[in-house]
Amino acid sequence: MKTILVPVDYSENSFNALHYAVNIAEILKAKVVLFHVFEVPVSTTEMPVIIISPEELEGINNSKLNEIVNELKVKHNIDIVVESSPGYSVEEIANKIKYLDADLTVLGIRGVSRISELVIGSVATGVVRKADHAVMIVPEHTEFKAPSKILFASDNMGVSNPKTFKFLNEFATLFNCEVAVVNMVHKTNSANDTESPLKMDYSSVLPGIKLSYHTIEGENIAECINDFATTYKADIIVNIPRKHSFLDMITHESNTKKLAFHTHIPLLALPDLD
Repeated sequence: MKTILVPVDYSENSFNALHYAVNIAEILKAKVVLFHVFEVPVSTTEMPVIIISPEELEGINNSKLNEIVNELKVKHNIDIVVESSPGYSVEEIANKIKYLDADLTVLGIRGVSRISELVIGSVATGVVRKADHAVMIVPEHTEFKAPSKILFASDNMGVSNPKTFKFLNEFATLFNCEVAVVNMVHKTNSANDTESPLKMDYSSVLPGIKLSYHTIEGENIAECINDFATTYKADIIVNIPRKHSFLDMITHESNTKKLAFHTHIPLLALPDLD
C-alpha cells in the first residue's frame, strides 16, 4: 500500500477518521494525503462578487492543514502532505482518488447510530458510489485497533473483475487477518432456493487468506449482520456497493426495521470494477 487519501472538513468525525488512517499508514509505511475541499464564498447581491480568491483560500486551508500535520508528526512517524481545492466535496474527492491512484480513502461520518444514517445523505456515501478504489468509512468515536477479523458481507452476485479484491487481499495479508465470508439470505426467498445458499468460492481472489464461510437468514439483513458481527467480533465490515447490495438492502428497509448497528466498526467498500 502506497497512498492513503484522507479528506477532512475540520469536523471531529473527520479528525477521528484521520487518526484511524494515520495509524494504518504508520503500520503499513504508506503516504498520507490530507485533503480539504472548500467553497469559494460569493456575495448575495444582484451581481455576485467573489469575496476572497480561490488562491487565498487554498493558502489559508493549507496552513490549517499543516498545523494538523505538525501535531500528528509529534506522535507518529509518517509521510504526510496537504492539499486543498475549491469545488463540491464528492466530485473533488473522487477526482483526487483517481488522480493519486490512491490505494485507500478514509472518511469519517457523523452521528452514526443506525446503519441507515451511515449510508444516507452523506459525502462518504457519494464518494463510495463514485470511487474506483477502496473507501473506508469510519464511524464517529471509533478508536483504531489493528484488525484481525474481517467480515465480508457477500451478496453472491459474482465478481466480473478479480481486481475488485486486490486491496482486500493486500490489506488482510499485511494485517494477517482472517476473513469470514457471510452470505445473506432473505427469509422470504430462502424457501424457494433449491440450490446451496453458498455459491461463491473466494479462495481464488483471496489467495493465502484464512477464509470461513457462513450463511445468515432473516427478514432484516441489518439485524443479521449486526448479530453476526458481534458474535464474530469483527473489526471491519467489507462490502461491494452496487444495486441490491448490502448497503441498498439496508437503506430500503422500513424505518421500523432499521436497527442499531456497531458504531465502532468501520465499513470498507470495495469498487465494483467492470
